[in-house]
Amino acid sequence: MKRRGQNLLLVAGSVALFLGLAEAVLWLVAPPPRLAPIAPGSFAVAPWGLGLTPGFTGWTDNRIEYRDRVFHVDARGRRVTPAARSIAVPRRRVWVLGDSQTFGQGLADAETWPNVLQRRLLAAGPADVRVENLGVPAINVDQYHSRLKATLPATRPGDLVLVGLSWNDLVTDQARDVVVQLAGGHLVTGAAGAAVPATQTAPSWRLRLFEATGVAIPRFLDVGQFVLDLSRNSALGSLLAPRLRTLYYRVRADSNAFAPLFAAGVARRNFQLLADMKRRAAGAGLGFAVVFLPNRLFFDDDLYAAYSQDGRAFPARNYLAHAALPLCRDFAIRCIDTFDALHARWRDRPAWPVDGHYAPLGARLVGETAAAAVLPLLAGPGVAPHRGTPSKQRFDGNPAVPPPQGGRGPAAPR
Repeated sequence: MKRRGQNLLLVAGSVALFLGLAEAVLWLVAPPPRLAPIAPGSFAVAPWGLGLTPGFTGWTDNRIEYRDRVFHVDARGRRVTPAARSIAVPRRRVWVLGDSQTFGQGLADAETWPNVLQRRLLAAGPADVRVENLGVPAINVDQYHSRLKATLPATRPGDLVLVGLSWNDLVTDQARDVVVQLAGGHLVTGAAGAAVPATQTAPSWRLRLFEATGVAIPRFLDVGQFVLDLSRNSALGSLLAPRLRTLYYRVRADSNAFAPLFAAGVARRNFQLLADMKRRAAGAGLGFAVVFLPNRLFFDDDLYAAYSQDGRAFPARNYLAHAALPLCRDFAIRCIDTFDALHARWRDRPAWPVDGHYAPLGARLVGETAAAAVLPLLAGPGVAPHRGTPSKQRFDGNPAVPPPQGGRGPAAPR
């Protein structure tokens, strides 16, 4: 018995030594993605919710796919669009609201899709229309709604409001009344109107250890959270995670975890907020449109095959359009779908393979597609609204015009 115990200890020690050495080597040649890919100090509490720190210069860097992408925030708390610098006195503005995909996580200022939109507008049409990037990572439709109300006094009749709608925007349940707050300089969540628990008002020991040493200890909440944290904190875990995740997608039973959310009216509630934004914009004489920002799990053929269990899990490939275009029709909202452009170039990796946000190519494709739809709206009175074609999956917001059927599209992993 004693010898058996010694053998077990020897085996356990050997395995631990091997894993330790493998982890150390991988940290040198293939480290895990950075746990906090946006510079500290980037965020500030604003009257409408979470905003960017005015006048701030920071970076986004996930250590393995994009490094030291510098971003600049102007004095009004908006990410700089370099292409707009040539516009000394704008006659009209395009106000772009959105989350990290619109802000451009992993991208330099010139690579964001709002800046690509600005370049296209300057090249193809009016030289006095300025694009304002109001994108902020980690926010949602409720904060777009709040920020639009705060922004309206700065607008002029004839301006245009664009909302970048990512998958998270569509399926986050606003009825839960959950808000993002800043506590101790870090993002936390809590019930709206409720005091933030004392455990959240200061960084935890894990966070203090991470900030002091760069070593992050996974949380032991459940198996799923532990594996997710391990993939973010361990080089070996990061290497194995994509393969294990693909296997999980193939065999999981809840192959479409979003169906109950749609059945419960989550997407419709978010569109009610968008519809109120449109109403407020129209009251100020502004145009309004929504730009779909598909998830790579749907426009990348290889990822989609695993995620959808070879197409069996979802009723349509363009799942974002499938779910949202009927709502665009119901609420008479002009919607612009960028899926076809992204899907056509999926082999060129429009999104970062690990991070998931749009890479420069993806942001360019989104910006170019949005520009093609926006230009007619800025051409002046008497110009017919852009309707596109069914193959381009756009819907102009006229309830009399049925949206395209079928298609292909986005989703955050579940």
